[in-house]
Amino acid sequence: VNDLDLVVVRPGGAQLRGNDFAGTGQADTVNNVEHVTVPSGDDGQHQVFVYGTELNWFPQSQAFALVIAGSFVDDQQESAGTIDGMPARDTDTCSGVVTLTEATGSLSVGSAAGSVLCQWIIAPPDVTLLTVTLDQFATQGYDLEIFQCVDAQCTQKELLGRSSGGDSGTVSSFTGVILVRLSSDGATTGSGFSLAWESQESAEQCEGVVTLTEETGEFESALPYANGLSCSWIIAPTDATSVELTFTRFGTEENYDFVRVFECEGEGTALA
Repeated sequence: VNDLDLVVVRPGGAQLRGNDFAGTGQADTVNNVEHVTVPSGDDGQHQVFVYGTELNWFPQSQAFALVIAGSFVDDQQESAGTIDGMPARDTDTCSGVVTLTEATGSLSVGSAAGSVLCQWIIAPPDVTLLTVTLDQFATQGYDLEIFQCVDAQCTQKELLGRSSGGDSGTVSSFTGVILVRLSSDGATTGSGFSLAWESQESAEQCEGVVTLTEETGEFESALPYANGLSCSWIIAPTDATSVELTFTRFGTEENYDFVRVFECEGEGTALA
């Protein structure tokens, strides 16, 4: 059974949790419909989040519907989906969403009192491979989630990893955009976390047919390779009677992307 949790963050940073009408600060782990009522006169920008607290089936995703009803005023001051309000690097507190566009960098957040909900979108331009390394994570009552995003605003995302209280490791995004989300339940907190990221610029992609005539050699596809490619290499050393291939690295999307090897006689006979 999957568990999704609704959280609404009020303009001052206080959190309203789904079905928590008594104000205990506890998430509802039972019901599959959750409701939050925002007090009348609570003017300002509200952030609405739906957390995949427990996703037990592959792939780790769960569809949901969100309904917002009431009287609203359109606030056009927000830009590009980014909510300012926190330092982008080294800080003891955090809030809102910050976008980071450097090709490499680091981020460190110390302990914080009370409930916290912070997000960082790491989106360097012209990048296809982005790697985040979690160097330190010592928290109690914190959840740290890392997502791979389809677009720079992270309107669509896929969970890469989730940690709470002491884990470290490395995750990679082949879309070049990563969302880091930190949330706290407002109880005891640890010393926070630090992470570093690095990126690889979009590689030059193969195209068409390339003929190789050297007696020995090597070649590789772009890392990562782009969608929709169709590339061919003809290996034809002069006066050779046989050719031996060795794959030193191999990674394609299973059941969708293929590498085929042919022995060329006329139209060619597939060997693999």
